[in-house]
Amino acid sequence: MRVHFEKCGEGLQALKANPWRFPAQYLRFAHFSFLLLPFSLNVARVIADCLPQPLVAPITNVKVSKNGTMRGIDMKVGSPAQSFAFEPRWEINNTFVYNGSAHCTSDSDEWCETHHGGWYDESASSSFVSADSVTAAGGNSYDPNATEWGVNWATDDFTVATNITLPSFPIGIPTQNIGDNDYAPQAILGVNSGSTLLSSLKFAGHIGARVWSIFWGLTGATSSTQMDGNFVLGGYDAAKVQGSPYNFTFNSDPACAYLVTISDISMNFPNGSDFSLFDGSQSDVMQACISTSFPVLMTLKYDYYTKFETYAGVTCEDRSVGVNFYGMLCALDQLYDGALTISFQNGLSVRVPNDQLLIPNQYIDQNGYLQTNDSVRELIINSIQEENDDDLPVLGRQFFSAAYMMSNLDANQFSLWAANPTTDTDLVAVDSKGNSGSTTCEESAVASNSSTNSDSATGTSTAVPTTSVRSTTSFNLSAGAIAGIVIGAIGALGIVGGLILFGLCRHSRQSGSGPPPQYSNEYLMTEKPPTPPYSFKVQNGWRMSAVLHPRSYDEKL
Repeated sequence: MRVHFEKCGEGLQALKANPWRFPAQYLRFAHFSFLLLPFSLNVARVIADCLPQPLVAPITNVKVSKNGTMRGIDMKVGSPAQSFAFEPRWEINNTFVYNGSAHCTSDSDEWCETHHGGWYDESASSSFVSADSVTAAGGNSYDPNATEWGVNWATDDFTVATNITLPSFPIGIPTQNIGDNDYAPQAILGVNSGSTLLSSLKFAGHIGARVWSIFWGLTGATSSTQMDGNFVLGGYDAAKVQGSPYNFTFNSDPACAYLVTISDISMNFPNGSDFSLFDGSQSDVMQACISTSFPVLMTLKYDYYTKFETYAGVTCEDRSVGVNFYGMLCALDQLYDGALTISFQNGLSVRVPNDQLLIPNQYIDQNGYLQTNDSVRELIINSIQEENDDDLPVLGRQFFSAAYMMSNLDANQFSLWAANPTTDTDLVAVDSKGNSGSTTCEESAVASNSSTNSDSATGTSTAVPTTSVRSTTSFNLSAGAIAGIVIGAIGALGIVGGLILFGLCRHSRQSGSGPPPQYSNEYLMTEKPPTPPYSFKVQNGWRMSAVLHPRSYDEKL
C-alpha cells in the first residue's frame, strides 16, 4: 500500500512540474468521457422515471378440476403447471394451495376440489421440493394462527403471469381450511404488508413497487353482462378506471387496514327517482371494511336492508349456500329492477347496475360442476341480523365489478376509482411513492426511432391491440443493461478525475460479494395483521363467524 501511494505522489509531482506532458492516452480517454456525459445524464434521467412493466393475471372461470371451474385469479403452480383460482387475501402474507388432505364439508372429492379452487398434486410436479417449515421454504414466518392451520411447506415453480415464473417459491399446503370454509374457501394469494409474492417480485426486478390492483369483472346472467376481470402487480389498469383516484391511507387499527367511510347508499329506480337508505341523514355515516375475498357485494345492517326491501317492494327470504355465499335469494317475481349507488365521505360514488346487483345463484354439484339455479336471482347483499348490528360492514369482491382498487404497500395507501368495465387493457406502472412512471422499461422491447424507421414514422394501418403499456420510450436493452451504461459512464467520469489528480496511479477493484438471496425479508411485517371479527346469524338459527375466522357454531337459538 505504501508503494502504491508513493507512485501516486510521483505522478502528481510530474504533473505539477509540467501539466502538458500528461500522457496522451489519458487525455483522449477524458475527451471521450466528457463526450459521453450528455448521453449519460439523459439516460440517467430516463432511468429515474423508468419502471418495470406491470404484470397482469386474468380473473376468470379457471378450470381447476376434471369437471369444475371456479372464478378467481388464474395463476399456476408446479412443472408442468397446475391451474388454481386464487383469492387475494390482504390479511395473509404467504401463498397457499389446498390438496386432498384439507377438511371439506362435503363427502364428494369432486365438489371439494372445485370448492377449493383446485387441488395441488405435489407428486405430479417435477419442481416440487418439500420443506420442514415456512422459514426453510423461504416464506414469511409470520401469519396469524399459522400453527393452527396445520400447514405443510414446500417450494415449487409459481407462474404469476405470462412468461413470469418464480422458481422455488414458498408454497403453503394447509391440512385444514384457512378461515371459513364457505366464505373464503379457495387458494390464497397473500397480499398483506409482508407478502412473499410482492416482495419477491420487487426483489427480482419484475415490479417497481409492491403494488397490486383488482377489477373482479362482471358476473351477470347474460353474455353481455359477463366479463373477465384482472389482477395487476406493480401498477394498475388505466383502461378500467373512470376519472381520478380517491386515495386512502391504510388504517392503523389491525382489525381492518382497508377502512372506508360510507356517507350514503341510494336506490336508483328506472324512472329516475332515487331513495336514500340513510334518508339523507349525515348521522347515518358508517364505516366499512374492504375484503377482496368476501363473496358478495356487501353486508348491510338489518334496518337498512329492511328499508331496501320496503322501497323495492320485494321480499327475499332465503340465503344462498353456493359460490357467492349467503347472499339473499329472490324469486323471479320478487326482483328489484333498479341500481344501487354507494357514496363515500371523500366524494367517490360507485354505481352498481342491476345486472350486477342481482346475479345467477351458482353452486357446485357433487360431481364438481358449476351449476345455476335459474328459478331465483341472488341479491348479492348479506343482511346482518339485529343481534349482530354492531358488526363492521364489509365491502366484498363483487364490489369490484363496479369499483377498481389499487393497493400500494410501499406508500402505505390504497386508491379507489369507479370502474370502467372493458376488455381493453392499459397497464400503468406505479412506484413506491404512488407516482405513475412516465416510461416503462420493457426487457424485450424493440428499439424505435421515428427519424430513421420509415415504417413506424409513416404508420402502416394495423389492428390496434387491446393490451397496451403506458410508455413514452422503449429500449432494446434491458433496464439492468441501461443502468449499467449509466453507472459505467458516470464511473468513467470519476476515473478521469482520478487520472487528472493521480496521473499514472492505477487502481482496480473487484467485488467478491455473492448473489443476493432470492426472497428478501425486507418487507416482513412486525405487527399482527388485520383480522376483522365479523359474525353473522344465518337463517336456520345457527351463529357462525365470517370470512376471516374458522367457522364455529353456537348453541341453536
